[in-house]
Formats: sequence, C-alpha cells, structure tokens
Amino acid sequence: MNSESNINHIKGEKFPVGKFLFFGVMAMALSTFPPLAIFAPVPLTLTFLVLGRKWGIILGVLGLVLLAGASLGFGMSSAASTLFFVAFFNAVLISETIFRKIDPAKSLTWVGLGFFVVMIVAALLYVFALKADIKNDLVTMIASLIEKFRTDSTLKLTADSPDAKMLKEMFGNPTDMARQIVQWIPRMTFLLVVLGFWMSFFVVLRNAFIWRPKVEYPFVLEDLLKFKASEYLVYAVIVGMALLLGDAYFGTRAVVWGETLVYSLGAIYFFQGFGVFLAFLT
Repeated sequence: MNSESNINHIKGEKFPVGKFLFFGVMAMALSTFPPLAIFAPVPLTLTFLVLGRKWGIILGVLGLVLLAGASLGFGMSSAASTLFFVAFFNAVLISETIFRKIDPAKSLTWVGLGFFVVMIVAALLYVFALKADIKNDLVTMIASLIEKFRTDSTLKLTADSPDAKMLKEMFGNPTDMARQIVQWIPRMTFLLVVLGFWMSFFVVLRNAFIWRPKVEYPFVLEDLLKFKASEYLVYAVIVGMALLLGDAYFGTRAVVWGETLVYSLGAIYFFQGFGVFLAFLT
C-alpha cells in the first residue's frame, strides 16, 4: 500500500465506526469545557491521521453543525462551537504538517507569524472597509452584556445582601470593564491559538504510535522541542518593553500595544524555554 492510499483510504479494512465516534465525542466534549478546550485539536488531528482527510473534514463539519444546533435549539453557549472551530483549524494545520513532512518547529514559527498577520489584516479590513471602529463596537457590545448580567443577577438577590453589594462593586462601571476586556482580546486570542497548536502537536507526537502505522513522518517529539526563536525577536521585546514602560511619553494606547507584544513574544520564548527545560531534565 503506497503512502497516498495510507493517507486517504483505509483499504481492505472495515471502516472503524467506533474510532470515528470516539474521536468526535472527545473533540466536542473538550470544546464545551474551556479549560480543556486547548486539547480539542488532538482527537480531530488523530481522525485525519488514522482515518484520512475525508473523514477528518466530515467530522469537523458534523461537529460544528451539532454544536451550533445545540446552541440555537437548546440554549448551549455559542463558545463551544467557536472553540470547536478553532480546534478544527489547528487540527488541519497539524495534520497537514505531518502529511507534508514539514519540520514541526518551522510549522510552529509560520503558524505564529501567519496568525499574527491575519489578526492585523482582519482588524484593518474591518476598520477601513466597513468604516467602523472595532474597539468602540466591542466595548458597546461587551458593556451591554455585563449590564444585563449585573441586572439579572441583582434582581435574584436581596438588595442589602453581601452578594448584591459585591456584584455592584465588581460591575459598577460596565464600560471601563469592557475596555479592559477588549484590550486583552488580541493577546489572549494569539496565546490560545498558538499555545493550543503547540500543546496539541506535543500530545500528537507524544502518542505517535497511534498513527505512525498509517502515515510516515520523519520527525519526532524532540524536533518540536528543539524550537528556537529568532535572535532578531529580541529587538521586538525591547520595543514592547519600551512601550510598556513609557506611558508618560507615548500614552496609554502605546502601553496596550506594548503589553500585547510582550505577551505574544512571551509565548514564543515559552516554547523555546520548555524544550531547554526538558533537555535539562533528561
């Protein structure tokens, strides 16, 4: 059986329905629990590698439809379908990296750089193409959600109760709280996507015995851990620190950009440091 048939077909074997259902249930279950959603790409990636591209795509579409239907019909949070979509996107990137025999460290670099560029381009298109202010739109939307939550929660409590007073203090100014949330959105999105890609790739390579009989891949877990950030990134760190500490000269907006830059680069250096730490232990 050649490599192409290994990737796209399960020739001469009965289709493993049990594996397909198991991978699908695991991916959707992980997506509904945010702390563990970062590992949701793992079962989706295994679907691509063990069952083939076609069944991986079918599972991704089916999972999105089921979670979106549960959100619309049964009141489930729409965050689950969003996290599942991000997981599916990462699963495609990881599986294609393996199918195309790309160095995992290089793939991580391009994913981080590519996603950062996509975020900037999307924000610019929204602002200039739609003639809209993305920050004000998000602040207004989040502030209205916070105000609704505060009102609904306070109505269920006694006005003089400690819980009601705590809610009033926490959500006393929804607009300011919304602005803080908006400032954290870019850096948290970057951290979750790139960190999720790295952690899922780590788990997939750590359990390579599951899919190596189906797909040939010349790289191993140690190749991912050998990731090394470019030496030129240190200049970006210096710029980020200067913006972060120079609010008196550059203004508060520069501080937000500095924090975003430092946090994003911190994720890149985390991958390098984790590899060095494991090498030290072994």
